[in-house]
Amino acid sequence: KKQDEDLVRSHHMLSHTEAVMILFGTDGRIMYANPSAVAYYMLSDGAGTLNDFVESCVWHEDDVSKEEFVSCFLAVRAGDNNLAFEAEKQGTCLLADGEDGPRWHL
Repeated sequence: KKQDEDLVRSHHMLSHTEAVMILFGTDGRIMYANPSAVAYYMLSDGAGTLNDFVESCVWHEDDVSKEEFVSCFLAVRAGDNNLAFEAEKQGTCLLADGEDGPRWHL
C-alpha cells in the first residue's frame, strides 16, 4: 500500500515538472514520457522509440555518431557509470528549425 502511494506520488511529480523525462526499455521502445517530453519531442502517447528520439537531434561530424550513441545507450545497465552525450534538438512546432534550443543530457 505505501509503495503504491509512493509510486502514484512520483508519477504525479514527474507529470508536473518542466524537465523533459523519457524512460526507454532495453529494446529502445519508449516506456514512459512525461508531458514535457511529449510536447517537446511531439510524441504520441505509447509510441516512439530511441531511434525516433535520436532522429530528432542534429548530429555534427565532431559528435559521437548516432549508431554509437544508440549502442552505448542500450548497453547501459543498473549500476553502470553515468554516460553524458549532447546533441542539438531539431526544430518542432515549439522550436523553429535552425533556432538554438536546450541540449539534452543522458
